[in-house]
Amino acid sequence: MNDDDIQRRWSIGRLAEASGVTVRALHYYDEIGLVSASERTRAGHRRYTDADVRRLYRVRALRQLGLSLDEVGTALGRTTDDLTTLRKLLDSQLADLETRASQIATQTRQVRRLLGQLSRSDMPDPEEFLAALETTVPLTRAEAYFSDRQRAALTQRATELGEEAIDDLKSEWLTLVAKLHEYAKDGTPADDPGVQALVTRWQEIGATFHTGDSRLDEQMTAAATARWRHGGTALARQVTERVSGRLGGLDADDVARVVRNVEHARHVAGSDITEGPPSFARSIPATRTSATSNRCGRSSATRAWWRSARAPTGSTSSTSCGTG
Repeated sequence: MNDDDIQRRWSIGRLAEASGVTVRALHYYDEIGLVSASERTRAGHRRYTDADVRRLYRVRALRQLGLSLDEVGTALGRTTDDLTTLRKLLDSQLADLETRASQIATQTRQVRRLLGQLSRSDMPDPEEFLAALETTVPLTRAEAYFSDRQRAALTQRATELGEEAIDDLKSEWLTLVAKLHEYAKDGTPADDPGVQALVTRWQEIGATFHTGDSRLDEQMTAAATARWRHGGTALARQVTERVSGRLGGLDADDVARVVRNVEHARHVAGSDITEGPPSFARSIPATRTSATSNRCGRSSATRAWWRSARAPTGSTSSTSCGTG
């Protein structure tokens, strides 16, 4: 008896019940070619195999990491269903969960402290309410995303690199932000070689702060990405306030959109896990000096890149190509 003979099979109803994914969502995944049942009964009913279940898990895990369905499809189309790929995905998912668990633990301690004071009939000071409130809104503080060990590792790595090298990397990163914004504003496709070269260099700058401990580096990458994903505009505002004119007039919304565009461009290129912006990106000093194509007829991925450079944060807009 071979492996195919002993594989379990799931009907769409059983898979929905077992996975927590609704039947409606499974139908939609099938419709867009994201997760389709590998087999059908003679009556035409779907039967999902072990491989289909693993693919569904990868879809949901990538969605949890913040990818759109289009980006999930691109990532899955360029990777294989093997142990290495699944391990990489699970490592990233675990790092993201650990980051969020740390945030929840901080919030829990703050609220319990307030409850403890109230139980003693003491009214907490306003500062304590503000401290608790800060943990319930999108955070930009590194402490909310990076563990003590991760922050210590980043500090050690920064010491090893030296102040001059870090200043050079900061200046280069600012240049990349400005150039990527111009590419997006001009409607350049996300898979354009020029865009991809800048995005690759963006990744390389972030990787400069890697420690050599693959597990720790994976966690720090997930933390940096989560930090920008959750508090992008607020974090970008801190960057723009510190650089004072070194971004050629770009505002916080522009910088936040560039960060999102980089993540999108990486998925277009086939990288399912992205490198967050460099860890120094909110502490850039203001003292150092930094060093058109047709919009229509492009893929939906290209139009998404173009729109994201123009639409206000949190909004959607349509192009003039008649495709919406």
